[in-house]
Amino acid sequence: MKTEEINGLTKVYAIIGDPISAVRSPAATNAEFSRLGENAVMIAIHVAPADLKTVWAAFTKMKNLDGIIVTMPHKAAICDLVDEIGTNAQVVGAANAVKRCPDGTWAADMFDGIGFVEGMKSQGHTLKGRSIFQSGAGSAGTAVAVALAQESISKLVISDIDKAREKLAVDRIRQAFPALNIKAGLIDEGPF
Repeated sequence: MKTEEINGLTKVYAIIGDPISAVRSPAATNAEFSRLGENAVMIAIHVAPADLKTVWAAFTKMKNLDGIIVTMPHKAAICDLVDEIGTNAQVVGAANAVKRCPDGTWAADMFDGIGFVEGMKSQGHTLKGRSIFQSGAGSAGTAVAVALAQESISKLVISDIDKAREKLAVDRIRQAFPALNIKAGLIDEGPF
């Protein structure tokens, strides 16, 4: 969409984070809106953590704001502000997308892991029954682990330099997927 085509009916989407200068989502999303002929635009909004609640209150009053991509450091905090939290966001404890529902409420969920797994599958990788070692247990890493667990992998070892974060991720996934063989730390000696 060309800027001269933006009008009072244009749906607005945002990506929020701190910092925000490096994001590329608006360019890619706006190109897709244009390709699809959608009267919509995405903008990047720099929101400091201390201002998130205030900015969120303003967002909920904006009638043409339909969705928000959430990036660091707001992925966990956004869950306390929305009306509904999806299953993946509940397990991860963080969300990366928020949408306005038809009734005006706001729902959040986490799609980082689903995107990762779909990318692997599109390249011909089969995950069911596999043993996986994963390095990283932040919100995106935990989201990947959840998506892997949803693919019926047989074993998952999660390692993170932050041992408290590592334990939290393993505990969350173990609770959500009790049949999964999961542990924290490094790969055991011998066959994985």
